[in-house]
Amino acid sequence: MNTIKKLPNTEFEVMKTIWGNEPPVTTNMLMEQLGKEKGWKQQTLIVLLMRLVERGFLRTEKNGKERSYYPLVDKEQY
Repeated sequence: MNTIKKLPNTEFEVMKTIWGNEPPVTTNMLMEQLGKEKGWKQQTLIVLLMRLVERGFLRTEKNGKERSYYPLVDKEQY
């Protein structure tokens, strides 16, 4: 059985926001919804997103200058 590791709180906050949106989710969408609320800079959010990609929670695609993120783990699995 494949167990999913518990995420740190900040990464879990990002995942909750992604789960609450229809994929794909962009960096700009997340900054609007989460970055302003938390007072994060865009670079902070990008680092968190890349960690989630490395952990296997997200898949990313580059579309021009924008990155799109797709959840690989759904809320129920987590």
